[in-house]
Amino acid sequence: EEQGAMELAKTHQAVVGKGETLGDILRPWLTMPEILGLNAACEGVYSFSRMRAGQPYTVVTDGEDRLVRFEYEPDREAKVIVSRADEGESGKWKAEKVDIVYDIQLSEVKGEIRSNLFNSVEEIGENAFLAIMMADIFAWEIDFIRSVQQGDSFRLLVEKRWRDGAFRGYGNIVAAEFTNVGTTFDALLFPDSQGRNRYFTSAGESLNR
Repeated sequence: EEQGAMELAKTHQAVVGKGETLGDILRPWLTMPEILGLNAACEGVYSFSRMRAGQPYTVVTDGEDRLVRFEYEPDREAKVIVSRADEGESGKWKAEKVDIVYDIQLSEVKGEIRSNLFNSVEEIGENAFLAIMMADIFAWEIDFIRSVQQGDSFRLLVEKRWRDGAFRGYGNIVAAEFTNVGTTFDALLFPDSQGRNRYFTSAGESLNR
């Protein structure tokens, strides 16, 4: 019977609506005292008062439509998982924050400036956020507002994040080149003496100010 209930488990996935609270989300499955108990179990792990609209969450219920697990992703890097601590104790919960695991694909991205950097990145099928990342790397070497011209070019080696078969954004730009009015600037990602990732030129000069 218990196995049959598990086989009928259902997963409800959605994103937090504007102004929506933890209570609003869980009210179909839990009473208010149960919601308060679940929230209290998360003390020191995550405060659900900081939930943001547009962030994804998952509700898992068993064959009796009883909530057994709640997952919330506050950002791209981690998710909060709240589950029943003991099947025999309906009021007991355990909470943990775990890293989100992505499949990382290292990809080469290259293009030429035809109008501006943002449009040129989108024209090759990439997200304009990649242009922001690139401009941030070369911010002290290139004036992307005034000096970028038609015919300038870029080439990147970037981590692309995949999850459940879908593209979920970019990781690090591992290496980059930008040719501006005939001068090529480069950047390579390496850990510094304190183990923090920093960008350096091929000549070993730091690009971080």
